[in-house]
Amino acid sequence: MPIHNFTCTVPAAVTLWDMFERAAADFPDKAALVFADPAAPTSLTYRELRDRAISAAAQFEARGVGAGDIVAVIADRQLETVASYLGAMLLGAAYLPIDPRFPRDRIAYMLQDASPGLVLVDRSMEIDFAGETYRLMPESFAHDTGSIGVPESDPERPACVMYTSGSTGTPKGVVLPHRSLIRLLCDADYYEFNSGRVFLQLSALTFDVSILELFGGLLHGGQSVLFPQHGVPDLELLREVIQRYRVTTTWLTTSLFNSIVSIDPTVLSGIEAIFVGGEALSAPHIRLAQAALPNLVLFNAYGPTENHISTCYKIPRPIPDHWTSIPIGRAIAGTTTYVLNETGEPVRPGEVGELFVGGYGVAQGYLNKPELTAERFVPDPFIGEPGHLMYKTGDLVKDLGDGLLDYLGRNDTQVKIRGNRIELGEIENLLLSHPRVTDAKVRVQLDGSGDKHLVAYYLADGVDVDDLQDLLARKLPAAVVPSRVERLAYMPLNQNGKLDESRLPNPFEGDMPAPMDGHGSLMDAQLSWSTVPDLIEGLWRLVLPSGSRFSRTDSFFEVGGTSLGTLQVAARLSRELDRPIPVIKLFEFPSVDRLAAYLAGATGSSHLEAAERRAARAREARERRRGKR
Repeated sequence: MPIHNFTCTVPAAVTLWDMFERAAADFPDKAALVFADPAAPTSLTYRELRDRAISAAAQFEARGVGAGDIVAVIADRQLETVASYLGAMLLGAAYLPIDPRFPRDRIAYMLQDASPGLVLVDRSMEIDFAGETYRLMPESFAHDTGSIGVPESDPERPACVMYTSGSTGTPKGVVLPHRSLIRLLCDADYYEFNSGRVFLQLSALTFDVSILELFGGLLHGGQSVLFPQHGVPDLELLREVIQRYRVTTTWLTTSLFNSIVSIDPTVLSGIEAIFVGGEALSAPHIRLAQAALPNLVLFNAYGPTENHISTCYKIPRPIPDHWTSIPIGRAIAGTTTYVLNETGEPVRPGEVGELFVGGYGVAQGYLNKPELTAERFVPDPFIGEPGHLMYKTGDLVKDLGDGLLDYLGRNDTQVKIRGNRIELGEIENLLLSHPRVTDAKVRVQLDGSGDKHLVAYYLADGVDVDDLQDLLARKLPAAVVPSRVERLAYMPLNQNGKLDESRLPNPFEGDMPAPMDGHGSLMDAQLSWSTVPDLIEGLWRLVLPSGSRFSRTDSFFEVGGTSLGTLQVAARLSRELDRPIPVIKLFEFPSVDRLAAYLAGATGSSHLEAAERRAARAREARERRRGKR
């Protein structure tokens, strides 16, 4: 049976700091890092960023941080955040990114589990941590603080810890050594990293893809541009940043890529290469992007956090007409891929098996979880060298020939929705932590438009749905909170006594997608409105699951709305009202009434009245056309 890339290219024996310092020596006065605030952009040259990283390391060392420690950084994108990552690695410590918007309980668990030697926290945030803390300010590392003791370079030392969803009800920390990331970013065979690359750092810093976005430029004399907005990007701001900084490369989750391409693919004009991943790619959206952006190169990049990017596929232009899916590609340099059956034997090309990934990209394991590490990180019997591990991904694939892999789905309860990796067991265990919940299951259900939603089912005596929704919202990141929580009289079982998933009620069953022209984009949908609240309500009905009931005071997110839905609503609102509506405003004013009031105050009554008159004229024109038929 074929085993591909089993010889496995050995990465250079260096650390990320070693490579960054080389780039800083070669390009000292070149802009390395930019915070792309449209009103007041700031930047650091390689020399300045290096100096700040050394200053950060000195301050960390003074607080007791040394090689092998963890430095937790609870902060958004900013120049000092990146300097702190580099400063930690200079000392031989690993950085741990934590989103300040995570629920407090989740942050507390991560800090307790990781036991960091130091916690950096945004100046405006309060945390409950008994250990050493440091307030992160805009100029925290702007001053020279003396010499430091730099440990010997060791590529096996952890570079960072990334927490992912855990099936036991708590997240688990993946320990990524420098060796894994050097394998990804240096001497790569899937993409040419050089000093001319400008990477847009758009994903959450807690997402392992941020490593590519940050250090893909910084290790090679290129540039990393920090997008100034958290969460789903405002499309006009995204367009401005791409054009202003001549962005060449970025990563988009599949769901975000699909949304942008459906709304306005020209937002991405000027970018040379986009890596897309996190979920299976959509062939129709790839075709849309290729038609609108003739110079764009698209890559399908696959890889769990435990091995970061494992395979990559440069998508042909155009993709064949008969393709309904996009392959995830072949193993990148320094990586091995094995498609194995249930007994651990390779399957024949074309047969379905579980994907195992090995080589030099494999993480060291899960922090403080030796049993789980031993279960998922197993000895590699194929590579022919002792000590190598391979990671059991749980993904089902088939070899299309010569190592080209096609992704087919999962073999367990882990799912991906809008690019977020979710262990259903984590949500189930959280529900079961309620003293009156006796059973709980979480499954993915599709609405009438084919969009995925998490639905939680539970059995309980005297527990209100609102109480459980509040529990989930307090304990889980927003992306992991189920769209629906359904109380059942019993859990349906099959004749073998196992859960009969086909009999779990789908709250979206019978929903029909709202009729849209073109490619199903909200931008193409027929709308008739006379007032701004009517317009907002109409847009909600197009993006929410069909049949959703809501009032004008309800929150968009509490009735099934998603962050990507706000992207579509903001884009169509902007077109209808003939003025830019930042997507962040839909988060700040999440109900129909509150958003309408904001628009009336921000836009001015005369502008809204003009938009309403245009809508009335368009409605009258449609009625006249219908009358002539």
